[in-house]
Amino acid sequence: MEKPKRELILELKYSANDNLFSRPTEDTLGGRIKTARDACHLTVAQLARRINVLSKTLRSWERDCSKPHSDNLQMLAHKLDVLLIWLLGDDDTFAKSLMSQLGQIQKFLVL
Repeated sequence: MEKPKRELILELKYSANDNLFSRPTEDTLGGRIKTARDACHLTVAQLARRINVLSKTLRSWERDCSKPHSDNLQMLAHKLDVLLIWLLGDDDTFAKSLMSQLGQIQKFLVL
């Protein structure tokens, strides 16, 4: 039986071969994006192509210099095979804003 993807990501993050100071942190959106990308064995360039953004844009997200729009977050979650709520993490203000935007988009699509 396969392990859930979340467990695989955490195993990758905490493997014994990791350098304590080079591990991405899951405390930020950028850290979670990088952790999931690493778990999928994708380079920045590969993931950027898959979600149709520039590599420098993706690097900016991973470094928490900027945040992706809701449509890009959905694409990231899909391509990285993680739950959107996991990507959003505990940043309540940002998460609530994005969930509101997504709700509005879904209502529009249903109409």
